[in-house]
Amino acid sequence: MNSFSGKRRKEYVIRITDNVAKMIATKYQISFNQAKKNFMNSQVYIYLAFANEDFVEEGPEDFYDLYVNLRKTGRMVSSTDLYLEKHPELYSTL
Repeated sequence: MNSFSGKRRKEYVIRITDNVAKMIATKYQISFNQAKKNFMNSQVYIYLAFANEDFVEEGPEDFYDLYVNLRKTGRMVSSTDLYLEKHPELYSTL
């Protein structure tokens, strides 16, 4: 069992979910409870709660970004990836 499972993982998911819900509530001017429900019914929440990943460096802003872009584009993608898709010439600098 890794160090990021069980109770520790559950607490992380709860904390991230609450923080993302606050950001969603502010952006879309809806109640915290509605925002939390919307997030928990999203593909992003499923990824957060059930993916076999540690998410050691990801914070609520990362999941919020995925959520907003999922609503905009229908894809769970970061703003950085969207930017690079529009500017493929930047890949040649890597």
